[in-house]
Amino acid sequence: RIEVETALDFSRAAGTGNGGSIAIDERTGARRVAGLADLGGFALKGSVRLTGEPFRHVRVSLPPTVRLVSPSGSNAEAVDLRTDLPPDPMLDASGELRFSFGGRLVVSGSAAGEFRGRIPIVADYQ
Repeated sequence: RIEVETALDFSRAAGTGNGGSIAIDERTGARRVAGLADLGGFALKGSVRLTGEPFRHVRVSLPPTVRLVSPSGSNAEAVDLRTDLPPDPMLDASGELRFSFGGRLVVSGSAAGEFRGRIPIVADYQ
């Protein structure tokens, strides 16, 4: 079972017409803004709780890119999605594994709005 406890939130920024990006570090939650005007706010790295059979090794996969859409129809992409998992993650004695994830929001041109989308997370037993 995969439960997203905290959604990835890039916070707020304004476009300058040339596009730009906001990156959220998967380990620290630190936010870096490039090519956009930083409007502040509270950015969050995503956090996930995975439950299953105790001591099983798992492979967690995130897609290479996710399309995000604003209510006005503008598009952006979440790219470079990464977790803070070690190379060979394993569920603990209680059958639980917690991890964080981050990535980069890329906005092209004058796209604007509150972008939303779903990031599919897949976990496979090894």
